[in-house]
Amino acid sequence: MRNVTKWLSIVLGALLVGGIFVLPSIEQAYAPDAANIQDVGDAVWYAVVTLTTVGYGDFYPVSVPGQIVGVVFVLSSLGVLGVLIGKVADLFATYREHHRLGHHGLDETGHIVLFGWNGSTARIVEQLQGLGRPIVVVTHERSHVNTIHERFSEDVFPLYSEFGDPKWLDRVNLRQAHRVLLNIDSDTDTLIHLLNLRKHFPDVDFVVAVRNEELRETFQNAGVAKVVSSDTNAAHLIASVIFEPDVARFAQELIATAHDGDAFTVESGSRIADMTYGDLFRALHEARRVLPVGLSKADGNGASLLKLPKDEVIIDAGDTLILIARGRDIGPLQENWGLARSRTSTSNA
Repeated sequence: MRNVTKWLSIVLGALLVGGIFVLPSIEQAYAPDAANIQDVGDAVWYAVVTLTTVGYGDFYPVSVPGQIVGVVFVLSSLGVLGVLIGKVADLFATYREHHRLGHHGLDETGHIVLFGWNGSTARIVEQLQGLGRPIVVVTHERSHVNTIHERFSEDVFPLYSEFGDPKWLDRVNLRQAHRVLLNIDSDTDTLIHLLNLRKHFPDVDFVVAVRNEELRETFQNAGVAKVVSSDTNAAHLIASVIFEPDVARFAQELIATAHDGDAFTVESGSRIADMTYGDLFRALHEARRVLPVGLSKADGNGASLLKLPKDEVIIDAGDTLILIARGRDIGPLQENWGLARSRTSTSNA
């Protein structure tokens, strides 16, 4: 189809150009006294007026042979106009598609770049939104681009690219990113892409989310200082690694050893009661830089600990929150948030 359009454009263009040079001669030969297309300049004006369908009527062929050329000229000009409009429409469509795919780049520094799109990445983005940094999500599947655009606002910037293509990654200023997280579904693919990325971007600070804990040392040997487990409920922790790696590392150790940490009971009438865990996480992080890492809820068998609960879990009065907080934040948590400090022992959920 593209070749047909190309040859059609050539033929129509040749007819137009030929008509411009031939028409004045025909008019002078067959209607020398009545002809108003006297030279090539008149023919060019006639061509422009005809091509744009304006039709002023100040220049037109009067001889029969000239009118025959004029008919061919009009038909070919309509074809050329159609081709031109189609080309312009294609250019606009291509521009919009490249913009949608992120190929025009991002003029930002200090942003967050996430490699891989899945349910875990979506929850991580939700945790990072509103913290004042643009977010780039790199995916190698076009369908994911639509999902990201539909789900998130303009501060989340999808990029359709192969994970190891430095041309496109340079356009999102990967070297100037605050953190770069690899959260790819396969640990093997993650390691391959990590080694390739480090070859092109040796100074970038990478964070890696792994599925298999036994591979943690492998990634550390590959030069990654920040390796975190990728669990369906670990979005809070991974988001914290991006902004507060030391605190998050301690949180992960706390959870791994089932230590109960600093426990705070939600008192009756507390502003926290009836909040979701996701809303509480964001509120405490923004207001006090406090990191919730678990929630103890009473059930028929006593109390059970939910490690990194899902966002939609409702916090009730009487529940116990496990928090990592600085000493100076303990007082405000008790006074302003309706929490009572305790040392409740909890069992693993």
